Amino acid sequence: GLGTAAAGAAEAVAGLLADLAEDERWLPHQVGGGAPREPMAMRKPRCAAVVALGAMHSAVHTKAIAELLDDGDWELRFCALEALAGLGVAAREAVGRMAARTEDDAYPVRAKACFALGALGAEEEADRIVELLKDPAQAVRAEAAAALGALGEGVVREYSS
Repeated sequence: GLGTAAAGAAEAVAGLLADLAEDERWLPHQVGGGAPREPMAMRKPRCAAVVALGAMHSAVHTKAIAELLDDGDWELRFCALEALAGLGVAAREAVGRMAARTEDDAYPVRAKACFALGALGAEEEADRIVELLKDPAQAVRAEAAAALGALGEGVVREYSS
């Protein structure tokens, strides 16, 4: 990962959080069946910036990243959850906001929220994660199960009886 080696560029990267552009040059190829959809971070500077800040472990940007969890763009919310999961302890202050994304309309966001909560060891959200074992989307159920496993044996034992 980028880690601290790129930390000096974090402010410049954070400037891209305001860039609302999206590269749509891939669209005709995808619609025509000639190519898959480009990854979020390859199409949207905001997504690229969020992922990069998470990879840089830029804890000073935790609040700015957490605020993106309320953005109207589901792909940006997804990337923000991924970044926060990578920030570790610095992102604990955003656990409540991340947990709220388990009710997102977009199933990939719900799944990534489970991943992030598990990665941060958010045992206080175990009840919410357990409920997602019944989500209609298989990807969400799988991430919920993995998150419970990440929370540890004590949490799993509590819910398995």
